[in-house]
Amino acid sequence: HCRRLAEAPLIDRGLVVYATAMGRFDGRSVVAGARTFVLVPLFFVYTMVLAVVVMVVGAVRPGSGLFNSILDHWASVFLRIPPARWTVDGLEHIDPEERYVVASNHLSMFDVPLLFRVLPFPGRFLAKKELFRLPLIGRAMTTVGIIEIDRNAGGGSSRQAINRGVTIAAERGYSL
Repeated sequence: HCRRLAEAPLIDRGLVVYATAMGRFDGRSVVAGARTFVLVPLFFVYTMVLAVVVMVVGAVRPGSGLFNSILDHWASVFLRIPPARWTVDGLEHIDPEERYVVASNHLSMFDVPLLFRVLPFPGRFLAKKELFRLPLIGRAMTTVGIIEIDRNAGGGSSRQAINRGVTIAAERGYSL
């Protein structure tokens, strides 16, 4: 579901993204499994390389518009690894010039890359603080504007982090 950042009214008809794995129990699933087994480690290395690129770009041009292209490309590559497909309903209700708060039920690791890929506006997201402890990844996430949240600090702290995230996203021209 999407809400506008400024006044946060619910859109008349929401945006819905459906993603499904295309699992089969035949020869193709063996090939897909082998492909995933090989590509996931390569994607991890690719992510590390992009993290270094993000940090270098961030040092030279903080807040660069290039970050959106990097995130979109990263998401595109990630979504090519598994045999998956998705459909998007409701894009006609989204104004790419507006800013939104997007709520996802976060059922899998595909949610964030899929949202980066299908939403017609630049967005960032909240991420648990533990992800920011990962070498290179955490620094790159901070550089591109991902907002850290401490899920164990209690309800008030989470709410404050979300409000801070909305403020930061709005200041930077992103949806959250």
